[in-house]
Amino acid sequence: MREETGADALVAGNAGRLLDVDVHPIPARGSEPAHFHFDLRYLVVFQGEAGFGEPQEISGIGWFSLEEALRAGVDESLARTLRKAAATLKNGS
Repeated sequence: MREETGADALVAGNAGRLLDVDVHPIPARGSEPAHFHFDLRYLVVFQGEAGFGEPQEISGIGWFSLEEALRAGVDESLARTLRKAAATLKNGS
């Protein structure tokens, strides 16, 4: 499996279980009424040494430690998910 960053050698973490759900409102736009959007978040772990190909569909990517990501100003829902991921990885799941 290869995802948009070009990373392959990815495996499901957290035994493939859902890690986080973020529910947020989407305002009405054109003929589309206001509604809620559900982000279902899973933990995917990179396992390999030389598993990076060319990024696809995106530009300006980077890899960050948890602390670097939190300092970069991610929104609170992503910060929550990153903390859950870190705790899950720390506990060996």
